[in-house]
Amino acid sequence: MSRECGNCPFNQTDCENPLCVTAGGKQRLITTVNYQIPGPAVLVCLNDTVIVNVHNGFETDSTTIHFHGAHQNGSPWMDGVPFITQCPILPGTTYQHKFIAGQAGTHMYHGHSGTHEADGLFGQYIVRKPEDFNKHELYDLDLPEHTMIFWHWFDRPVGEIFALQNFASTGMPPYDILINGKSEKEVYTKDGKNYKTPRAVFEVEQGKRYRFRAIFNSIIYCPVQVSIDNHNLTMIGSDSGEFNPVEVETFIGNAGERYDFVLNANAPIGTYWIRVRGVGNECKSGKINQQAILKYKKSELEVPKQDVPTYDESGRSGKLLNPMDLALTSYPENDVIVFTELESPEPTRNINGTPDVTIYLEFKTYTHSSIRYPQMNNLTFSYPKSPLLTQWNRTDINCSPKLRKYNCVDNFCTCPYTEIMKKGDLVEIVLVALDPFPIGDHPMHLHGNHFQVVAMETVGKNISTQHIRDLNLAGKIPKKLEKVPYKDTISVPSEGYAILRFVADNPGYWFFHCHLSIHAAKGMAVVIKVGEDIVDIPTAPQDIPRCGDFPSLPPYY
Repeated sequence: MSRECGNCPFNQTDCENPLCVTAGGKQRLITTVNYQIPGPAVLVCLNDTVIVNVHNGFETDSTTIHFHGAHQNGSPWMDGVPFITQCPILPGTTYQHKFIAGQAGTHMYHGHSGTHEADGLFGQYIVRKPEDFNKHELYDLDLPEHTMIFWHWFDRPVGEIFALQNFASTGMPPYDILINGKSEKEVYTKDGKNYKTPRAVFEVEQGKRYRFRAIFNSIIYCPVQVSIDNHNLTMIGSDSGEFNPVEVETFIGNAGERYDFVLNANAPIGTYWIRVRGVGNECKSGKINQQAILKYKKSELEVPKQDVPTYDESGRSGKLLNPMDLALTSYPENDVIVFTELESPEPTRNINGTPDVTIYLEFKTYTHSSIRYPQMNNLTFSYPKSPLLTQWNRTDINCSPKLRKYNCVDNFCTCPYTEIMKKGDLVEIVLVALDPFPIGDHPMHLHGNHFQVVAMETVGKNISTQHIRDLNLAGKIPKKLEKVPYKDTISVPSEGYAILRFVADNPGYWFFHCHLSIHAAKGMAVVIKVGEDIVDIPTAPQDIPRCGDFPSLPPYY
């Protein structure tokens, strides 16, 4: 907490000061957008022109911003990935993002350099369709104040923890989950009385139906389970996709995912716990849980009558959407619904037929110099020295496993791993996760496109990429190809596989990576290149910044 927080938490009113960031009450260095966590909401309508001026106020760090869920059709240099689509924004300089909001849905923006997003550089980016504002058959109100952002949080700057994990093997034990930048984690004592920073509160009016939007992210594997006391949740969409309504008691979101649900405020007037807990191995063993409050207008209670729920009390029986860790985790009190069981209410893009390109990506951890690296196809992604998009003629992307042109030390190999396809290709990507639990279900996020998950299964310890390849080639993997909801982030089951399809109609260089920040930082990524330079891929503006090596100077004497 900063000086803007005044006498918080002893004076709770001070905790709501305009520039006060409580973030659970721990005093530590943080990263903010306009002095806020979360940063200011970017709320637009479909096909609006979005203009965001990003000024880097860091003294030494470069940075970038990614609008997670925006495809950047025709403006790939606005995607915000350093050394892939742009040069990093240097300290003291400004980069203007200008693009068309072409994908309706619940999205976010976040830092895409270093660990900035894990330290607070994030916010909501919501794109509404015209019908979202009209009276909807499923809900009455879709309000900005009903966006929930669940963000894993540490008690120290993440760069420090990450460095110690790599070089001192100290681990990254989980700490807390922020809900819209708030939590009741730290305890302050004054005059024998305990005080905490306030929780997030969501207000509703009895008799109304509300659309809620939930956004998730984490640097480590810590999927978040959510439920609301005395209320069921009608799930209606995820990322930029919609699906037929499914009523559940609880659901789980992994890093990078977003889920929309309708809450029917039909309970007695009062206040109710919103129960939140981490369900990944480390968050489960560390019993990481948090709460927010659902408050009905006219309620005389600020806090629910029930005691603050413990970790074990933060689960809920009944239907559960999007379970994690099915390789070794059972849900005896739940009727689980996996994402592939959901169906779009409207016909989706035609993805039938034989794919033009099929890519197999094998996930496996490799240990080098005592550091564990989650890899794809035995490669660790390393960034080029100039952006692939804007300075393609200065970079070498010939480092796919077939070409064997990458840097290796023993069997540890790094390169700007790139898979290439033609514009218009029907693409199938088969993701095979070999690592056993507790590595967890990798949340894979694709920039520049959404995809459809046509098959997904947990196999078990005997899984092999060759076996999945053989089954796929023989047509023995059942695939759902009609009315498949769109996604841009999917959790690939540990000891299992997921098969994605999409039409490569958005030319550019698109990052495809695990959205656990620690895995992305360690190189669990690949670039999907769609189309040919100059011919298909849009040419960046002439005045866009350039960067790269300056290896030598001509002799002057």
